[in-house]
Amino acid sequence: MLYLVATPIGNLLDITLRAIEVLQSVDLILCEDTRHSTPLLRHYKIHAPLISYEQFSEKSKLQKILEALESGKKIALISDAGTPAVCDPGALLVKSCIERNLAVESLPGAAAPIVAYSLLGTMKPFQFLGFFPKKLGEQQAAFKQMQSYDGVTLFFESPHRILKTIENIPFKCKITLFRELTKKFEERLQGSREEILALLKNKEHLGELVVALEPDALLSQDEDAFIFAQHLVTKYALPISVAAKIAADQYEVKKQPLYEKLHQI
Repeated sequence: MLYLVATPIGNLLDITLRAIEVLQSVDLILCEDTRHSTPLLRHYKIHAPLISYEQFSEKSKLQKILEALESGKKIALISDAGTPAVCDPGALLVKSCIERNLAVESLPGAAAPIVAYSLLGTMKPFQFLGFFPKKLGEQQAAFKQMQSYDGVTLFFESPHRILKTIENIPFKCKITLFRELTKKFEERLQGSREEILALLKNKEHLGELVVALEPDALLSQDEDAFIFAQHLVTKYALPISVAAKIAADQYEVKKQPLYEKLHQI
């Protein structure tokens, strides 16, 4: 049996009784960083063997772990914080267990995106994008996805990249930043793009952030079609007339306004 066990994202008390019980009963615990997880396990008098299972060793250790599970071993997977296999190592292991008909059980618990969403005070739906991409093309695609989504978009961002990411948002929106969730210095910043940038420039050493972003207005079909046509021209070097026709057909809009707008850029 493989157990996915959520661990605290900041406050040591945010662990369930069931999580402690399972961690005390398993044959082996997989974690991202033994140095990070040891204090938590020591605090709750958990003595199961602990081995590192992080991003760069996941594939190399996968087969031995699967063999141990097949032999009847009980193994728990934890991450440095929050729910494992959510933007953390573990997805490959879970997928492999499913393919081999090995039992997997997920113990619910702390998850930073859910904590952040609950603090927004909204009834709107949300989408979670994981870590914000580093490549320009992927960033543009992510921003397009955010702008056309009728709800709140949540994603993780590092303190070293947050300013640049906020600066690059190409549309008006409401932004909420959460840092140090559940910890002593938990902080929430909310405002427009310009207001958030002004607040961030007066701060230092921000921890990893959860960003919640809500566009002021959704893209129309015409705007979607124009962005798609523009992408066809810039990335694939299609003639404007061809790009306008493809986009018009795809989004069921008129070709001529697209054609004229593309000629203006």
